[in-house]
Amino acid sequence: MTSLRIAFLLALAFNAGGALAAPAPVDLGGLPGGTYSSARAINARGEVIGLATDGQTFAYKQVLWVAGAISERSQCCAAGLGVPRAINRHREAAGYADEGYEDGHWYWNAEGIAIRLPGLPDGIDRGSAYDINDKGLIVGYSLDSRLRRHAVVWKRAAFARDLSLILGGTNSAATGVNNGGDIVGDVDGQVFRLSHGRVTTFGLGTALDINDAGLVAGYAPGQVPVLWRDGVREYLPGLDGPIAYGHTITGLNNAGDVVGYAFPQQGPLYSTAVLWRGGKAIDLGRYPGGTISAAYGINDKGQIVGEGNVAPGGPMHALRWTVGPGRAPFVERVGAP
Repeated sequence: MTSLRIAFLLALAFNAGGALAAPAPVDLGGLPGGTYSSARAINARGEVIGLATDGQTFAYKQVLWVAGAISERSQCCAAGLGVPRAINRHREAAGYADEGYEDGHWYWNAEGIAIRLPGLPDGIDRGSAYDINDKGLIVGYSLDSRLRRHAVVWKRAAFARDLSLILGGTNSAATGVNNGGDIVGDVDGQVFRLSHGRVTTFGLGTALDINDAGLVAGYAPGQVPVLWRDGVREYLPGLDGPIAYGHTITGLNNAGDVVGYAFPQQGPLYSTAVLWRGGKAIDLGRYPGGTISAAYGINDKGQIVGEGNVAPGGPMHALRWTVGPGRAPFVERVGAP
């Protein structure tokens, strides 16, 4: 039996319900001479954005992987660490500067040039960008002069809208945007969805992202991972139980697949990357010989990116798992904790 045939059968078995172990991740590598790399997001074309240290200054650089080759983006945040959170199909990315707290909202254009996004007209120019869609709409928050969060939208490098004017409340943030322009986030601890000018709230919690079908991923109170489907909350299962207590979710695709990481109840307290598919939590495992992994993003092709060490005690490397496209969104509902 050819290796291609074996790989095809493995993919079929995995998509059928996760009966087999997930395929081992691939080490994406890093900059020449560097020791650290981390993949933070992947677009529909399989292009990956993240961080890596170089071999000269050992500083953190924003980097892009295309067809296995790594290149540097224009560096933001001379005084701190720039962290890309999302990338669209045009290689535009959005993220923040981390100097011990989220300090600045940033955009990388299609050529990889870093641009600091403008803050509120009467604010202090601090905040964070969380997501970007294929039309260049960026969502996040910016701080006003009283250090209150305002959910905001940018159109590429230009300030577009202060959403707090229609959301109301004291503190708000926009955390996800789909290609239809629907936006999710939180306002005073309530999850909101803004669609075609209409605001809907889903109760207490925190939103993470929204896909093109309108499925929303986030957390119920107590940081319990959930989905909202048409406003109805569904609790995600855990690796070791019916509800994903203590698990962290980081990404969502249009098939309803969710990724993140967890600390298994059995064995050493090292994190492992997790995929939620077809009503199940699937342990994606670690790089062969490694002890830690985490998943940060997934595209519709079932390509998952994140990080993990490649040897016990070793530095973190950018990783990519390939599990194939999902067949259906999460459908199983379980009771509230």
